Amino acid sequence: MTFPCMFEVGLHTCTEGLVLDDYGVLGAVFTPDRGEPGARYLVYGAAPAGSTEKHEDRVIVDKELFVPPGFPATAYDLIDLPDGQYQVIGQPADYGDGPFGFQPGSVLHLKKVTG
Repeated sequence: MTFPCMFEVGLHTCTEGLVLDDYGVLGAVFTPDRGEPGARYLVYGAAPAGSTEKHEDRVIVDKELFVPPGFPATAYDLIDLPDGQYQVIGQPADYGDGPFGFQPGSVLHLKKVTG
């Protein structure tokens, strides 16, 4: 059984520690760059976002993205969604480890911080 992938997202793969920022701190490099469109992939969809406010000047948005088996995102990668760019938090939750061979895909936990 397969599910239809009807939504497109952009993926920016993260490589840690390859560049120095203005303060001399090693930072992440993304392929494609963070300001360019990400590599295009089809996904199942996303759960409605939840958000919190911190210190009256920062908004943190959490979202879950439902992806097919083999989706290549891992921790720290960036995902382009219609409402902005999100970071992948942690490793994908793979639901294909059951005893009956059912491979529905994974859930990515995403976070976006503004302000």
